[in-house]
Amino acid sequence: MAARVLATNDDGVWSLGLKLLVKALKSEGLDVVVYAPLGDWSGSGKCTGKTDPKAIFRISLAGVSGYAVNAPPAMCVEIGLLAEQGYDAVVSGINQGPNVGVYDFFTSGTIGAALEAALRGVPAVAVSSYCGDKQGDYEDKCMGPAAVVAAKITSFIAERRPQTFDVVIVNAPRPPWKGVIEATMYVGAPRPRLELRGFRAVIGRLDRRRFYAEAPQGSDARAVLEGYLVLVTVRVGKDGVYWGIRGREAEDLRSLAERAAVDIGAVER
Repeated sequence: MAARVLATNDDGVWSLGLKLLVKALKSEGLDVVVYAPLGDWSGSGKCTGKTDPKAIFRISLAGVSGYAVNAPPAMCVEIGLLAEQGYDAVVSGINQGPNVGVYDFFTSGTIGAALEAALRGVPAVAVSSYCGDKQGDYEDKCMGPAAVVAAKITSFIAERRPQTFDVVIVNAPRPPWKGVIEATMYVGAPRPRLELRGFRAVIGRLDRRRFYAEAPQGSDARAVLEGYLVLVTVRVGKDGVYWGIRGREAEDLRSLAERAAVDIGAVER
């Protein structure tokens, strides 16, 4: 029997990243149901919003049935897991833009959806891409390989239910990648710039490449900048939240992702 997977994102139900991800999950033989936000909820973290009634609409996406919900991604996961039982994994993405470091860990709606699943006992994957700094950079040929690898990872955690971690954060730069590595999170925050314009406060942040260049070797931010597909394993336990989990299960996961990347020609030779 095929593993059952709930798919969501934070860019909105009609985004290219979610469509590519759903197609890859289907090709992997997984039973997929979509519960995704009606609109863009980027930066919403694990926000679940108010608990008043939420508008919810039946949809079909890439041949998969599901629901568009007028709610942030973490609440979409909450609604999906409460409405239907028996999910083996949750996968969130593919986000248009990277989610690296502790700063993004606490602000990303993509990661927030995965954390919601983990807190409810379902292992999860959060997938993000870094194709460039312009909206037009995010296209099939850049995000497609990340979708294939993410589907393999989702199948792995759905079937294996790892004991040492329950969330996998995947960040994929533009392929071809230099390789697939495990990393820990960069502990840093972008330096903001504030302009007050009448009744508007405009916040600008340091550009990503400069911010990531400040990150140390071994961190997710630095590895993405250098062209690696990066995995960060996270454990949400009763005694706290830990990232950069090492061990046999994490190495098996990395090896699986690397084989998948090689098989589709997404790694430099």
